Amino acid sequence: MRGPLHGENPAVLAARLWPLDALGRRANVLVGLVEAARPELERGDPAALTHTIGLAAATVRFLRAEPLLPRTLVPADWPVERLRAEYRTFDRTFGRLLAATVRAATS
Repeated sequence: MRGPLHGENPAVLAARLWPLDALGRRANVLVGLVEAARPELERGDPAALTHTIGLAAATVRFLRAEPLLPRTLVPADWPVERLRAEYRTFDRTFGRLLAATVRAATS
């Protein structure tokens, strides 16, 4: 849909259509888990991959399901953008460790 919505306040409508409080809580939990797991990956221990692959999958699943609402329609303290930023760094670190592990295993 394009253009302005007429009738109900758009932020109120968004809050009615999506469980924004629950999504925000889940995003905050994932931010904490991603932040806590990144140092383990940065140490370069391949065992970290087995501990973090489930977290990676859960984060991607959440981000794919999140409604991508504009900032004007979500609470001011909306943590999803922070989760996206943290996950980008986590994913790069995870990818580097995974690639190094595969290279070492196939050498």
